[in-house]
Amino acid sequence: MKKVKSMKKLKIYINKTLEEEKALVDERTGEILLKGNYYHDKMYPQIKGLLKGFNIVNVVYHINEEIIGPEHPMFNKLEFYEDY
Repeated sequence: MKKVKSMKKLKIYINKTLEEEKALVDERTGEILLKGNYYHDKMYPQIKGLLKGFNIVNVVYHINEEIIGPEHPMFNKLEFYEDY
């Protein structure tokens, strides 16, 4: 019988003021796994690649997205750019 690893709870934060800026965070640990924008960092392919890697090594995960603005506590922690 395969031992099931604990499930990762992940969230993609999307910068409301600059939608191409995103961060992938492990909600249980608060660890920022990936952060950047599409133009410089190609964030969607990076996130997709990390999740594919999780699937390959049988890491179970649940993922949500949230669009956040400067009023959200994670905005400054993620050092998102405020484009107003």
